[in-house]
This record gives sequence, C-alpha cells and structure tokens, in this order.
Amino acid sequence: MFFNKIIFAMGCLACSLFLAGIPLWASGHEPTHHDTEIQETTSHGNAHSGNGLGISLEATVATQYIWHGFDEYDGDGGFHPKLEVDLFGSGFVVEIARWSALTSGHVDNAEIEYGLAYHNHFFSGPLTTAFHAHYIYFDYHRLEADQLNKEEIAAGLSWPNLLLFGESALIPSYTVYRVSPGASGSDVSEIRGFLHRIAVAYDLKIPGFPSDINAFADINYNDGMGGHAHLVEHHHEYEYHVEPADHCWSHATIGISSDFKIGLITIKPAVNYQISMDDSVNEEDEFWGSLTVGIHF
Repeated sequence: MFFNKIIFAMGCLACSLFLAGIPLWASGHEPTHHDTEIQETTSHGNAHSGNGLGISLEATVATQYIWHGFDEYDGDGGFHPKLEVDLFGSGFVVEIARWSALTSGHVDNAEIEYGLAYHNHFFSGPLTTAFHAHYIYFDYHRLEADQLNKEEIAAGLSWPNLLLFGESALIPSYTVYRVSPGASGSDVSEIRGFLHRIAVAYDLKIPGFPSDINAFADINYNDGMGGHAHLVEHHHEYEYHVEPADHCWSHATIGISSDFKIGLITIKPAVNYQISMDDSVNEEDEFWGSLTVGIHF
C-alpha cells in the first residue's frame, strides 16, 4: 500500500515536470478562502475576480482522505468532486462537494459536504490581513439516520505581505475550527471540540518553471475535536460509538503543490506528509498525493 502511494506521488511530480515543458501561463494568486484543510494557507489560483457570477468545477483523486489529521478511509484513496459558486465577487462562495472511497468497505463513510465560505482583506501594505471563514455540513447520506452527520465552523487570519523574502512572502496564518454533531440525538456527540492550526506558506518561484511551487507547513493542537467512530451493539440495536480525540498537539503537516493553467482548465498535483503525534487522532505518519483537475469560468 505504501509503495502504491509513493508511485502515485511520483506520478504527481512527473505531471508537474511534464507540464513544465508546455508554454503555459501561471495562474494569478491571492490569499485563499476555504479550499481544503491542507491547502488553506497557500495561494489559491482559482479565485474568481470581478463582479460576475464565478463557477468552478473540480475533481480530485487522492491516495488518502485526511481530515484534520484523521485517516478517514484507513489508508485507502478517495474521490472528491466539487462545485463552487462565487457570488458576484462579494467574498461569499457557496460549495457542494462529495467524498467517496476508491475501494470497497467504506460505503457508509461516503459524504456530501454543503458549504458557505467568506474571504476578505483588511489594511494594506505589510499589515495586509486576509480573513477567511467557512461553514460545512457533512451529510453521511448512505446511512438511514443522521447518526454520523457533523458540522464544521472555522475562522482564520493570514498576513500575505508581512514577511517578504525575494519575490515571494512567507505567509503566517492561524485558523480555529469548531466541530459539532449535525443533529440532536446524534451517535457522535463526543466529536464536539476545537482545533487550532498554525501554519506558514511560501510560493517558490523557479526561473523557467511555468508556475509557482506552493509549499506549506503547519502544526495542529486538537482540543478534543473529532474521533474514531465504531459500530457497536447496544440493547440488540446497533449504534456508533466514538473514541474522542485527546487534548494535545496532534499532528504536523508539510506539503507542496502547483497550479498549471491551460485555458479555462487548471491542473494541480500535490504531495503531503503528516507527522502524527497522538494516537487518539492517528497512530501512523501519513504520506499521500493528489491530483486535481478543474475548470473555472
């Protein structure tokens, strides 16, 4: 399994090198609104500009689905299509997405995500501050009831012009997440808690390379948020029991990605590595890659 992940990650890098030989124009960048947990700190080349309605369609294939340090599919890969609608350049973005496993055995863990995000900028010059916030409702639609449904609220700040190095800036950021059950009487009430993410990002410019290399690193303090759900029998009925996460520094992540634009289409390979520091979140270090293809208009 680990060998397959290495092969996929090498394929993502090979894709980058192949695209580097094509005379493309690198996409523009600005601080991101909610994209994914891993890429939140990096630049977001697909952001819509102007006053019209912006629409983005993306599809991601990943060797693993990692959510705030948790390995959601026990080492198996996932497929993640997503639709985003930018509301006339107002800073608000509506999105709907879906995660499903690439292998059998995770049917109940397929989820649909309904989200609303907002991003804006304050001040100017070195003190420019980017604000981002999002709400996501996770609907485990394969289950008969709302047993595993949950909701996530997050808000964060980043400073894209504070630390200039060469042609780019080292971008520090802080994001706080709050997760809670998505329905009253849920089986997963123990997942309620906070997570604090401190991160830095840097867009590396390589002469002759058609796009920036977006690198990031983060460290996360899990304040009892999330947990591992197991189906157990209780009074001749089956229900989910959650082993909640500890209150601790749970994991750190490093990763690189790059956006390559061909007309309206953007291709984004990414590679990430997670150092897991607490067994209640993840007992193993994780290495995974992903490849995203999107169209934006």
